Amino acid sequence: MRNEISKNAPSLSTSDWQRYIDTWASSGEKQKTFCTRHQLSYIKFGYWRNKLKKKHSKNQGARFQPVQIKPKKPIHCKRVAPIEVILPNGIQMWIDHDVKEELLKVVLNVLSAGEC
Repeated sequence: MRNEISKNAPSLSTSDWQRYIDTWASSGEKQKTFCTRHQLSYIKFGYWRNKLKKKHSKNQGARFQPVQIKPKKPIHCKRVAPIEVILPNGIQMWIDHDVKEELLKVVLNVLSAGEC
């Protein structure tokens, strides 16, 4: 690496910047201290660090996360049922398909007795 490069030196190549960034990453130094020691522009260093990080992440390819698809639970609408009863007085009743037989007998007895 070129330690003698000043802030006003001609542009560094991408590989030069990558070497500086790799050296900085393993140095444990703060970015600003590293740039001062190597006579690099702190702003340019940050620019190249972000640019190369984005380029590197694009080269990593897509990362997929596993997902679990849960089947939809059936929607039970109380108004939609196989049996619909409309009484002469306008009362409407929908009886679900899984109604218990005992309950259905009670309802039919009440209706046939005319207690509604």
